[in-house]
This record gives sequence, structure tokens and C-alpha cells, in this order.
Amino acid sequence: MIESQINEDLYKAHYLPPRGQRQGFRIASLLVITVLKEIAEETNVSINTALGRMRYAVGNIQKLMVKHNISLEF
Repeated sequence: MIESQINEDLYKAHYLPPRGQRQGFRIASLLVITVLKEIAEETNVSINTALGRMRYAVGNIQKLMVKHNISLEF
């Protein structure tokens, strides 16, 4: 059910950027879903657990970057 919601949200979000950016976004979102499925299979967890772990990791990395004054902006 959550995977279906993710797919629906990504489909809707596909139309938000300018037309020239849509294809890149589409490819990136499909890659994320594919990688999450692979991670879930390899770690023997649900795709929802894999997604939650990824979100948690991204949040922690962002906090650590702020703490250590690391910026990826140019």
C-alpha cells in the first residue's frame, strides 16, 4: 500500500518541474525505487523499512554536515 502511495506521489510530482527537467526526475525516481527494492531484498526487510532507514540516514547525515560545517553548495 505504501509503495503504491510512493509511486502515486512520484507520478504527481513528475509534473511539477519544467518540462526539460521531467525526464531526469523520472529516471532518478525510478532508480530510487529500484534501489530500495534491492536493499529491502538484500537486507531481508520490507521496502518500507528500507525507505525509513534511508530517510533516517539522510537526516543524520544532514545534521552531521551542519555540526561539522560541511556544505555541498557552490
